[in-house]
Amino acid sequence: MTNRSKKYQVKNVVLAAMEAGETDLEILSELCHKMGKTLTTAKFHIRKYRKVYVESKRTVVVKSLMTGKDVVILASTPYCCNPASEAYWSM
Repeated sequence: MTNRSKKYQVKNVVLAAMEAGETDLEILSELCHKMGKTLTTAKFHIRKYRKVYVESKRTVVVKSLMTGKDVVILASTPYCCNPASEAYWSM
């Protein structure tokens, strides 16, 4: 198994556990016991991917140009997919 695939395996395990609502201690236990990570490395991965998880769930409210109604979208939505932009409605 390459180093890159191990990195993505850790990322997927941590993000899936966060999505399932597991606590940091449960994730820490899984990384240390099942994946063989050291305590320091496991804590680092949890902190790193906690930021990714929180950012993936952050939303913003924008006003649609066509209807004038408020629409909730993810903050990471590209400009061309944002209903508050002219680029969205011109496609």
